[in-house]
Amino acid sequence: MLACLATLLIAAPADAGRPALYAVYGIARPVKPDAFRSAWETGTSFAGGFGYRTGPWFEFGAALSIDRFTGNGDRPAHVLLPDEDLTGATALGGEMSTLYFSLEARAFLPISSPRVMVWVLGGTGLFRRTFQEITLSSDDALIDELFLFDSDNALGVSGGGGTGVRISDDLWIAVELTYIVGLTDEQWTTYLPLRIGLTYR
Repeated sequence: MLACLATLLIAAPADAGRPALYAVYGIARPVKPDAFRSAWETGTSFAGGFGYRTGPWFEFGAALSIDRFTGNGDRPAHVLLPDEDLTGATALGGEMSTLYFSLEARAFLPISSPRVMVWVLGGTGLFRRTFQEITLSSDDALIDELFLFDSDNALGVSGGGGTGVRISDDLWIAVELTYIVGLTDEQWTTYLPLRIGLTYR
């Protein structure tokens, strides 16, 4: 028992009390609702943030996530824009982008190697969704060549986990999978970013 405790103490991250900076990039896959998943392609995802280790196993910080999705071909307009009254219209192309600013907490799992980190995370913050550059048509007549849909704001929540491998004294390669939920009106907007990048700590 004492040997196990000593192993955990030795394996505790040595950078407790130090700030961390990170930037990661990858893909974001639409999850729910079904209309979101079927009408939008897998998009690109970027996140950057900072954290401060309050002890050997916990870190608190803030992050900004930017995700972009492109329209999956021609779809009924109400599928791409569920909050608009666009019965009978068709939406062509377009882009949906999300901006998620969150306060986050990370819990690090005890790992015997000082060169490897594994963590779980949770966060909440402001979620902003914007539709833009969507061409609308009805009965083969162009309604609006460039449809700009006002952004809507909502509460966002997120959870996930990741792992990091130390490549120098202060630099880590990190891979992180996060589940983001925007509590938007009508139906919640959920998607799954998978990112890889660098962490300085």
